[in-house]
Amino acid sequence: MSRTVSAWVTSGEDVLGVTGPFPVDVPWWSEVEQVVGRLEEVLGVHVTVLRLLTVDGGEGGRDGHATYHAEAWERPASGLLGQRAAPEGLLAGDATLRMCPKIAPSALGEDAVLLGALATALGTARDVVFERRSATS
Repeated sequence: MSRTVSAWVTSGEDVLGVTGPFPVDVPWWSEVEQVVGRLEEVLGVHVTVLRLLTVDGGEGGRDGHATYHAEAWERPASGLLGQRAAPEGLLAGDATLRMCPKIAPSALGEDAVLLGALATALGTARDVVFERRSATS
């Protein structure tokens, strides 16, 4: 099996649209380097993958169709993203966790991929903690 990807793209408090599906070579959901690369190629701006939203058809952390939430560092040209109703709750939660810092990409170098993966992991861990707290309350 393989992995395909879609991504909802935001900029601050604005949902800009969605792109995908497109194939990636790495089956693991946590691996977002190719996702970032494809989004930056299509949009012409730097992006950070913030979190994994949904997976259809995969299991064990791999394969299937993964949908991510990505933040554009600046607004891309119009018409590059599909326009349809965004998933409910896409912009829910702490806005500071969704905002991409305005750091020159050259200052991050290879660490940009690591920071994107870390942001995804932290967002997922935060969601799990809050879900468990809600379930036990």
